[in-house]
Amino acid sequence: RLSVKLEGPALKTAELKVRTVEAILKQIDDRLKAQEKARLAQANPEAKPGAAATPDANRAPAAEEKPEVPTDLTQLQSIPSKISERLPDGSYRVQGAQSILIRDKEFKVILGGVARPEELNDENISSLKLIEPQVDIVAVRKRAVAGEKAYETVSE
Repeated sequence: RLSVKLEGPALKTAELKVRTVEAILKQIDDRLKAQEKARLAQANPEAKPGAAATPDANRAPAAEEKPEVPTDLTQLQSIPSKISERLPDGSYRVQGAQSILIRDKEFKVILGGVARPEELNDENISSLKLIEPQVDIVAVRKRAVAGEKAYETVSE
């Protein structure tokens, strides 16, 4: 098994994409909280603005808000990878993936690129040595029926 050490532009790309996903997830959470607040205000019009609304009997109590913790990017220092194809010019296509939690949701960082044979060894290769490295982040969703994981690309 091969490992790709994320460095330089590939690492910066991964960091930027993680921060973008964090921002999108925060916007979604904020929008859902605002909708819930509006729904509660509509359900209880006598409540004073800013006062805590009494929860509905059918509604679960609100979870305590956790402080925002930035995503641990040390998980991306090394991406487990493998050689997936030998190209006609003698170079190799390298692909790998690493799971990462962003705001308590599972994502995968997918890495791909081409490596010259002289750059490869049995242990690892730097992303700086990859030709045209590509880094993507995909959301991991569990399928209810089969229990298998599906991937959905998150674009900027």
